[in-house]
Amino acid sequence: MKKENSEVIVIIDDDVNILTSLDMLLDSEGFETIETFETGKAGIDFIRNNAVDVVLLDLNLPEISGLEILQIIKKEKPILPVIIITGQNDIGTAVEIMKSGAFDYLAKPNDIGRVTVSVQNALKLGELENSLIMLKNEFFKDDLDFPDCFNSIITANPAMYKIFHYMEAIRNSNQPVLISGETGVGKELIAGALHCLSQCSGDFVPVDVSFYDSAMLTDVLFGHVKGAYTGADIHRGGLVKAAKGGSLFLDEIGDLSIEAQNVLLRFIQEKEFRQGGDDKLQHTDARIFLATNRNLKELVEEGKFRKDLYYRLETHNIQIPPLSRRNGDIPILTKFFAEKSCRDLGRSDVDIPEDFLQMLNYYNFPGNVRELQNLIYNAVTLASDNKLTTDSIRFKIDSGYEADNGSIDRFQVFGINNLPTLKEAEQLLVDEALKRTDNHQGRAAVMLGISRQALNKRIRQKDAE
Repeated sequence: MKKENSEVIVIIDDDVNILTSLDMLLDSEGFETIETFETGKAGIDFIRNNAVDVVLLDLNLPEISGLEILQIIKKEKPILPVIIITGQNDIGTAVEIMKSGAFDYLAKPNDIGRVTVSVQNALKLGELENSLIMLKNEFFKDDLDFPDCFNSIITANPAMYKIFHYMEAIRNSNQPVLISGETGVGKELIAGALHCLSQCSGDFVPVDVSFYDSAMLTDVLFGHVKGAYTGADIHRGGLVKAAKGGSLFLDEIGDLSIEAQNVLLRFIQEKEFRQGGDDKLQHTDARIFLATNRNLKELVEEGKFRKDLYYRLETHNIQIPPLSRRNGDIPILTKFFAEKSCRDLGRSDVDIPEDFLQMLNYYNFPGNVRELQNLIYNAVTLASDNKLTTDSIRFKIDSGYEADNGSIDRFQVFGINNLPTLKEAEQLLVDEALKRTDNHQGRAAVMLGISRQALNKRIRQKDAE
């Protein structure tokens, strides 16, 4: 039976020595639930009747071949990763096995040392595929009504899909929508998706308002008639008119002065405006989306943001999580940006090694998705032999980690008079790694240089004490 918080690994091999060696090897790496079988029939029966995470399968079995077992597993449990272990070390066999759906191919005895890494990679794949299935079942019960509106947002994160459903729910509202989130999380993409959901006939008009004082903001938004002031030699329609029948996106509103906020408040409340030099009151039917990377509530408390404007914007508020909290998004965004960069640079696709992804997971990305995109573009530019290397991103990861996280206090670890025990020092390091990664066990394990299973084992031991 599967233990709580442990993966089930099935090994099928008619060689008892191989079974024992693999069992001991995986156990030493922190895997607790390992089921071994000397016959293919016994192994298949167990897999059919139990939850299994990875299968290690010998290709040459006496009663039924490993290839036949692989085909049975792929038919009955298509997302279950199967790693083939065989003494046949030839390219033809490997190609046939991989075409049949195997996750990996290891040749005895030379590749046995790669078993642990292969199992860890298979678990990550299985975890991602299971997450996507859970995502579909949990968040797509009724499915999105307008999935095409979200095509520009690459994500597999449940929190993001909750936001998508909320966006669909408010798509016909005439109230303003406030989009909050750190720099680089994709606030303009969210605004663009809202515009699409609104099914407006007009244009999507974005503008960064952080540079404007009240007079400039008034002119940019509402425009002026010819001769309204010295230098107004031509008529200027303004961005509000440009957004007629569409959507107006005002970015970085947290940086506006109080005077400029006054201009914005009246416009949002009444959706009415006057052009400079013209007394005629005009009305807009444009949807209004606003965004900020600032904490508006704190700005209100500091007297830097109007309280009435803040409450006016609270009707519909979308908070986008930072990339560091969007579990599972870094690998798929990395692949997406790598392919896009290759197209932009006119080069063939590049391979993305596991250690490259692990290093990205180690970083907290203060610049979020935009920073990841720039990092991948640079890595693709520097890639040789069509393979991304950790050297191309190490400078960024190392400097970012040092600047953002600091280091453990030496006195905390070593004390003043006494050294901690090895067990105490180990627990300090585990606690610190979890703290720095916001309890993300995958990144914490990478930081500590151990497998995720070994980290899970240490966490469970602490909880049991």
